Amino acid sequence: MITLYVLGFEMIDFGSCGTQKGCFRFDRENSACPNDYCEYGATYRVENQNVHFELTSLSDWVAIGFSSDDRMGGDDIVICKRMHGGGHVGHYFSQGYMPPIERSNGAISDTQVRYEDGRITCRFSRALKVNIDNTYVDFNNDWYQLYAWGPVSDGGAIMQHYLDNTPASHRKLVLSHRRNEIRNRATHLQLSATLVPFTLLLSSLLPLQSMYLF
Repeated sequence: MITLYVLGFEMIDFGSCGTQKGCFRFDRENSACPNDYCEYGATYRVENQNVHFELTSLSDWVAIGFSSDDRMGGDDIVICKRMHGGGHVGHYFSQGYMPPIERSNGAISDTQVRYEDGRITCRFSRALKVNIDNTYVDFNNDWYQLYAWGPVSDGGAIMQHYLDNTPASHRKLVLSHRRNEIRNRATHLQLSATLVPFTLLLSSLLPLQSMYLF
C-alpha cells in the first residue's frame, strides 16, 4: 500500500495515553520524553470493530508486531517506511521461520505517513478480527507486542533495526487495555531477560544482503 505524505498531518497526542488510548514509548536516554520526542512511540485505540494505530520514531521505518506465543509462526506485523515521494504501510504475516509475506488483503486502511526532520510518523486502522489464509488474527484476544525501528537503504529496503534486543511487552496484552508505559535503556535491560525473543522475526524481513548484520 503506497500512501502519499499528508499535508497538515497532526502530531500524535500522547496526553491522552492511559485514558483514551493505550501507549508505549521508548527512549534510550530519557524515560520522561515529552509527546512525540521519544525515540519510539506507539498508540492504539479500539473503536467499534476497528483498532486505530499511530506509530512514530526517529528513523526511516517503524513497526509494531503481534505474536500469540514466544515461538515463530502466526505473527502479524505492520511496518511503515519512508519512500521517495511517499510512504509505504505494509501488512505482513509470518509462517514459521520463512520470511513473512506482505499481504494485500485490505486489512489495513486509513493510512497516513509523514517524514520530517528524520522522524517517521504514520497512522492506520485495521479490523479487530482479520481472516488471513483461513487463519483469524483476533485482536479481541491478548497478544505479545513487538516494537522496532531502523534505517532504510538508498534503494528503499528495510535495514537492521537500531537495537539488537528490540523492546517487546513482557506479557500478553489486550488492545482494549489503555496502558501508558514508558521505558528507557535501564528498564529495558531489566526486562530483556523475560521479553519474547522477537529478533528472528524482524530479521527475516530484511533483504538477504543485510542478513549478516544479525
